[in-house]
Amino acid sequence: MLLLFNAAMVALVTYFKFTSKHIAPLFVLHCFSHYSFFLTFIVLVRSNENEKVRALGIKVLKKTKIFHLLFAAAIIGGYFLTDCSRNSVYPVSFLIGDALFFVMFFLVN
Repeated sequence: MLLLFNAAMVALVTYFKFTSKHIAPLFVLHCFSHYSFFLTFIVLVRSNENEKVRALGIKVLKKTKIFHLLFAAAIIGGYFLTDCSRNSVYPVSFLIGDALFFVMFFLVN
């Protein structure tokens, strides 16, 4: 399922590259790539042959379940915060998505 998710992302990035030049779809794809990292961690923990790694990883997964909801909220909410202006050429939504990724990365690490 993870490979299908990533393959769909690649197809969507290709579609985006040749069609739309809007920021909102790019942000959604950006957040999906961060979410893919989280899903990969889940797969690596649950399918690991080492019992110690699985036991310690499950403890981390229990603490990070909230990230499914946070990514959904960031994707939906951030879609509407992708405006660029003269004073801010980097949309706030990208900052939110990147901050969420870094928090998740350090908790998982």
